[in-house]
Amino acid sequence: KNVTDKPQLFLSNGANNKMSQLMVVFEYFNNSFHPVPFLDKEMDSIYKYHIAEFLFEEKNPIFYTNFIYLMKGLDTGITKIKIEKIKTLDGEYRIITYHQFQHKDGTISEQKFQLERESVGTQKLFIIIGLLLDALNEMGGVIMIDEFERSLHPQISKFLLGLFNNKDINTNNTQLIISTHDTELLSKENNLRRDQVWFVEKDEFGVSDLFSLTDVEGVRKDVPFDKWYLSNRFGGVPNLKTFNFKINFEHEPQTEIE
Repeated sequence: KNVTDKPQLFLSNGANNKMSQLMVVFEYFNNSFHPVPFLDKEMDSIYKYHIAEFLFEEKNPIFYTNFIYLMKGLDTGITKIKIEKIKTLDGEYRIITYHQFQHKDGTISEQKFQLERESVGTQKLFIIIGLLLDALNEMGGVIMIDEFERSLHPQISKFLLGLFNNKDINTNNTQLIISTHDTELLSKENNLRRDQVWFVEKDEFGVSDLFSLTDVEGVRKDVPFDKWYLSNRFGGVPNLKTFNFKINFEHEPQTEIE
């Protein structure tokens, strides 16, 4: 406390000063806690570089094999991936994807693309698969992903979520924390426990309240969480007003909200 000024972060400053009581906590957040914010072009490039390092020259054969297996198996059309290191000051990587196409005469040709020419969903999947495999390899690590379902097909989102509830795959007890608007992730197929499901609901003053499904009385583990949520039995759904709205581009819109 005595060496920390008001603008400084207590935990970071303690680590900088090698205080043993705080080093363990600092190292946990620094090495085992992986928050993934809303992915945009800037963050995408950071994560792509990180994943490309793992894939470059197959330095980690197990990671590479699992990565390609998932990219092929999730219907991206990609048959293999090659990483080229570009000779720049930053040492950037070029990510090349390969597709096979069958022609009407039965012949098969191969076409390669840079990852940036793939669909947004495929580019997102490249990042998500890399981050999840990296996290699953982390002993007791935590990965947090905002808007998990963005640009992903619901079936793919459900499959990836299921990896963390599979004890044969998640052998290191890695924890996945996601925010999502995809109610299909609450379906019975994912075998989520009640303590794994949390909702956010605004009160009358506009303040968000976070609560667990275990806080809601009368909810058995065999009920369809997704259907009950959409029927507003749990709360946490938008409080939509009753609109009487007519579009008029010549005059100021006349609206009534109840």
